[in-house]
Amino acid sequence: MRVAIVGAASEVAGDLVGLLVERGVELEDIRLLGESEAAGEVVEAGPARLRVEPATAEALTGAGIAIFCGDGTLAAKLAETAARSGATVVDATPFSRRVARATLVVPEVNAALGGAVPAGGGTISSPMPATVGIAIALAPIHAALRLVRVHATVFESASQRGAEGPEELSRQTLALVQGRGHDRDEFPEQLAFNLRPQIAADASGWAVEERALAQEIAALFGEPRVSVVATCVRSPVFYGAAAVIHAELSRPASDAEIRDLLREAPSVFLAGSLPSPDPDDDEYDPTTDERPGPVEVSGSDAIHVARVRTDPDDPTILALWIAFDDIRRGIVQNVAGIVGAVLPARP
Repeated sequence: MRVAIVGAASEVAGDLVGLLVERGVELEDIRLLGESEAAGEVVEAGPARLRVEPATAEALTGAGIAIFCGDGTLAAKLAETAARSGATVVDATPFSRRVARATLVVPEVNAALGGAVPAGGGTISSPMPATVGIAIALAPIHAALRLVRVHATVFESASQRGAEGPEELSRQTLALVQGRGHDRDEFPEQLAFNLRPQIAADASGWAVEERALAQEIAALFGEPRVSVVATCVRSPVFYGAAAVIHAELSRPASDAEIRDLLREAPSVFLAGSLPSPDPDDDEYDPTTDERPGPVEVSGSDAIHVARVRTDPDDPTILALWIAFDDIRRGIVQNVAGIVGAVLPARP
């Protein structure tokens, strides 16, 4: 089956190609499409090198699966055309989430919906990375204990602002370390050495991502609806994400019960579930870190969960910490998982 990857940055495209090949897609059946200025660029995927072609409706002809990444510009232009031509569209951009209202899928939570796309074409939406991380961590708890409400503080990296985010963070960090200060006329927001909540989108006081997180978690978990209150905070980290989560359960639970659920959950790594490393071993192993942060879990395919604790005065209240690679786990792995769920259902 031919697969088109549209609008993906080179790092994302390279990782996606590698995972798709692992899942049985032939390398020669994969095409990379991008904006006209990206055409001709070469993306490395292991030993393979693929050239980016211009993204046009004609270039999508014959694709069985069309994967859209990036800011949603190309998805807005081409996703519906690809679906009408018979392709299954897997959209990891804001377009399908906020405009097309496509079905959201995180394979560890609701994989069955991924295989339910009609053979004549349709669209599946991959949620934003914060939703993927939180949903995977909470899914086993919700299945066993039913969540009533969730309060989440999400710490976003500069990478969630696009390619210019890490570049701007690097420039600001260097300027401040050198004592040159931050030029607010050039870039109003100080990212380096700072924490800033996202700005409210309108008079409601909620940022777009905060409302989207609440809607996406509720859609993934289905009925009865889980109430979600989120605060998204921009943090001085280049890549990776973390979140503090407080959840109310429908019944009391113990720390041990929660840990047992997380220990057996797919794509979840519970901190402290492996022996501590040899103190004489200089090689760092993120799977033995009991306080993982975005830096420590970079490149990991898991959602790392730590600080699991229930309120001793009210054991229906749960608190935990999660950290994960927002690009590889939050985007690439989820998209590849959706494609894996779709492939058996397609000729």
